[in-house]
Amino acid sequence: MWMVSPHTWIENKVDVFLDEATAHGLNAYRTAVAALIDTAVTRAAIRAGVTHRAAQKNYSDDDVRALVRGAADSLAAEAPGTQLADLRPTHTVPVALAGRTASGLAILTELAASAAGPDRRELLHGLNQTLSLITEWGVVIEEAATAHQHHVAVPEAAIHRTIREFERGGYHLAAGIAPVDGGDPDSLAQAFDHNIAELRREL
Repeated sequence: MWMVSPHTWIENKVDVFLDEATAHGLNAYRTAVAALIDTAVTRAAIRAGVTHRAAQKNYSDDDVRALVRGAADSLAAEAPGTQLADLRPTHTVPVALAGRTASGLAILTELAASAAGPDRRELLHGLNQTLSLITEWGVVIEEAATAHQHHVAVPEAAIHRTIREFERGGYHLAAGIAPVDGGDPDSLAQAFDHNIAELRREL
């Protein structure tokens, strides 16, 4: 019988990830790493047709190390270990897209709440990155509105981090996780895909 709690499991895997990342000269926030591992496990569960918990049981330390090697370029683009507020804006995004993005991220918090177990720490762990991005997009939307501009200015890392969050939401939906408010999963999945495509056009 598998006796390790989900919270302990993710913390252990994050430790493995960070050790391997250090060997590759990378640093990252634990919350961002936990989200990346969770997405990888969800993807594995979908491919194997098993539950998320079963996929966790089969996800080895070697799988985590392989994830580091495969994600090195992606992590670099997200500027791990750096606060978005400390990065110089490099890209402009239409205000309308920025608004849809902030709304979509808010929906992602509902999905995270649906996906989380009874451990409140696990939920807060998963929400940290999403809430940070909602704040970032909200700030730049306010700045654009104040200046009567039709575009917001954001660092490239914000776009990459946001795309990853939407991808994670898509994996949750594909795994059968329903939004707390009972929204239509298919419509949400299409909206997430559209948002991802629009953000990628801005890169």
